[in-house]
Parts: sequence; structure tokens; C-alpha cells
Amino acid sequence: MSKSILILDDRKTFVERLTEVLRLTDSTFDIVECLDVDTAWREFNSRSNWDVIVIDLMVPPGALFQDVDTGSGLNTGQIFAQRIVDSDVDFTSMYIHSSRNKGVGQDLVSHPKVKELPKSEYSNVDMADIIVGNRRV
Repeated sequence: MSKSILILDDRKTFVERLTEVLRLTDSTFDIVECLDVDTAWREFNSRSNWDVIVIDLMVPPGALFQDVDTGSGLNTGQIFAQRIVDSDVDFTSMYIHSSRNKGVGQDLVSHPKVKELPKSEYSNVDMADIIVGNRRV
């Protein structure tokens, strides 16, 4: 059985590299890569549950958040992640990451299924190991 993974990050290179590393593991994945929040929200709502959700906290707001103060995109991922937590769609685990300082999404990481993976502390290989379950945060 494959794990369903939703990745939201506006940096295409990061998404491609993380996907590539995940595919090198012994696990099977159904990976949905999203470079913008509008696509990510549509894809997120297309299923009743997800195994893993990976969200960059700093992404452009898109049409979904055109009327929301996202701090020029600095908080878009955090708002998006909160909407996921508040939704009826189930997920097994969510990993939020950012280039900014550790602790950006502290209100989110209090949720038992949400973990923070600061980009400054975790490589793509590290992130893949955590997503696959070979390593804990």
C-alpha cells in the first residue's frame, strides 16, 4: 500500500529533490507536488485522508488568500496548515518547514500530528527519512 503525500513548497527544486529522495526509499508513495496554495488546497480536498503533508511556511498567497493578511506570503503556509488542522480531512502527520528561524509555527506544533522540520537543520535526505518513518523528529 502506498503512502499519500502532499507537498506544498514554492521552490520547485526543493520539491523535485525531496520527491526524488523519497522515491529512492523502499516505500511506495503517491506524491502530489504543489508549488502554490491554490493547487494544494484543491488537491488536499480531493481526498478524505492523507498520510503525510509537508508545508513550507513561506509561500505566495495566491487567490485562496487574496483577502487574508499573510504578511506578504510570510505566513501563508502557516495559515494553510491551520486550515488543514481545522478541516474534516484526516491526516497521519504534517511537517512544517521554513528557512526562517526555528519556532515560527509554534502554535501549530502543539497539535499532536504536527512537527517542525527547519530547513537549516534537516537535509532532504533527513526529511525523507522522517517522512518514511526511519527516523523521528
